[in-house]
Amino acid sequence: MKRIVKNLIYLLLVVVMFLNVGCSNEQNQSSKIVNSNESKMDIKYKIVFLDKYIKDYINKFEDGTINNKELFQETVFTPILQEYSVNFKNLLPKTVEDIDGLKEELSCLTKERDNIEKIIKDTLNKCNGLLHTNEDLSIYVLLEDPNVFKRFNVPVRALTPTSGTMLLILNPIATDFTTFLPYTVGHEYHHSVAMHNIEKMTLVTQLMSEGKAETFAHILFPDVKSKLSDKLNENEEYKVWNEIKDNISSEDVNLISKILNGGKDEVSLFGGYRLGYEIVQEFVNKNPNVNVNEWTSMKAEDILEKSGYPKKWN
Repeated sequence: MKRIVKNLIYLLLVVVMFLNVGCSNEQNQSSKIVNSNESKMDIKYKIVFLDKYIKDYINKFEDGTINNKELFQETVFTPILQEYSVNFKNLLPKTVEDIDGLKEELSCLTKERDNIEKIIKDTLNKCNGLLHTNEDLSIYVLLEDPNVFKRFNVPVRALTPTSGTMLLILNPIATDFTTFLPYTVGHEYHHSVAMHNIEKMTLVTQLMSEGKAETFAHILFPDVKSKLSDKLNENEEYKVWNEIKDNISSEDVNLISKILNGGKDEVSLFGGYRLGYEIVQEFVNKNPNVNVNEWTSMKAEDILEKSGYPKKWN
C-alpha cells in the first residue's frame, strides 16, 4: 500500500535537526543502538546507490546542451523509475541548480559509501532483531538537493512507498548525518513491516502509523531527538486534538497532510506526528505487557482506545 499522505509533498521531513556542515570521515559517529536480540539470520537486503545518475546530470548540466528545466527529470527521475520502478519525484524538486554543492556531496558520498552501507546493514539487523520480517528489503540512496538542505538543515529524509522498498535522500556533508541515518532507517523499517496491517489510510491510521514508527526508532536510538516526536505543550496539544477528534475516520488527504505537517492555522509544526507519538507512548506505558510485535499489528483504533487518550479532554 502506498503511503498516500507522504506522496503529497516532496518536503515531508523525517528528522529535523540543526547541524554543522563538513564532510565527515569519522567511522564511529553512528547513534548509540540499544541492545536488542539480533536475529540469528541476517535480514535479506540490497542497497542501491544512485550516484551514477547524479554524475550524469552534473556532466550534462555543465555541458549546457540540454534544457536544464527538463534535465533532472530526463537524467535522474526517469531512468531510475525505468530501471528500478521507484519514483523520487515527490522527494526532490524538478531541478537541482547548486551544481557545486552537488559535486561536494558526491565527493563526500564516495568517501563515506562503505560507512553508509555498514550503518544501514547494522541498523536493519538491529531492527530485525526487535521486529522480525521475512521480506527482502531494497534501499535506494540518492543525494539531497543542496538548496533543500540549506533551507531545512535535514541530513536524511526518507519515504517507504511500498512494503520492502525504502527511499533515502541524504546529505553526507552534514557532520552528524551518520547519527541520524540509523534513526531514519529504523523509522522507515517499521513502516515497511507494519504496512501489511493497514487496510485503509485514514487520519487515525496515519497518526498511529507515524507514532508507532517514531516509538520503534526511539526504542533503538533513545539518544536521538526528532522534531517528529517533540512534546507538544498543553495548549498546542489541545489545538491538535481539537482538529482531530471529529475527523478520526477521514480519508481526506489534504486534511491528513494539514494535521500531520501543521505549521499553519491551529496546528503546530508536525503536530500530527507529535501527537501520534504521544498517543502511542500513552498506550505503551499503560500496556507494558504488549510487545513490539503485538502493538505493531494492532489496529490504529484499538491503540487509540486502549491508550485512554481521548478521555484526557473529556
